[in-house]
Amino acid sequence: MRIKYEIYRKLIHLSSIWIPFAIYYLDRVYALILFGIFMVIITTLEFLKIYSPLFSELYIEWFGPVLRPKEKKKHHFTGAFYVSVAALLSVALFPKYTAMAAISVMVISDTLASLIGIKFGKAKDGEKSAIGSAAFLISGLIVIIFISYYFNQGQSFLEAGGFAVVIATIVEFLANKLRIDDNLLIVVAVGLTMSLF
Repeated sequence: MRIKYEIYRKLIHLSSIWIPFAIYYLDRVYALILFGIFMVIITTLEFLKIYSPLFSELYIEWFGPVLRPKEKKKHHFTGAFYVSVAALLSVALFPKYTAMAAISVMVISDTLASLIGIKFGKAKDGEKSAIGSAAFLISGLIVIIFISYYFNQGQSFLEAGGFAVVIATIVEFLANKLRIDDNLLIVVAVGLTMSLF
């Protein structure tokens, strides 16, 4: 039953794949405006969850089955908030294709790591597993290879992206210990590593 709800949750997470498409098609200024509005909307909903008992009750009723136990707590932001922050930061801080890579790895690899980790690694809710990390690494490398070749980004992008995915795999596995949401952590790890590389 838990895998069923995790699939629902990750389908919602996977819907964030619109973000790299928006980064590609929009001018940087328009992307910043769009993601700024997106973050304001999500942040408003998060604060309503915290300060409005009625909204909080409805929110838990609607989304409760796909929320992590910690996200149901009154003063804890959900993953959606960190996705919105990551989207805005990726455009503000990184070049276009680096931002696309960072968000795509967060959306695709995090989804596969969670589902495979729960199904085959017997990971508990929100926990990490070795097989989940392997799925993250492999899918992340595939994402980098695809973006590199499809958008003609060259060998340096491929090498930097490959190294960034290795770093992201490590920090994603350690996210709970670091007490930083992995949605934000993955994007910063990939984007920053590729930029520094």
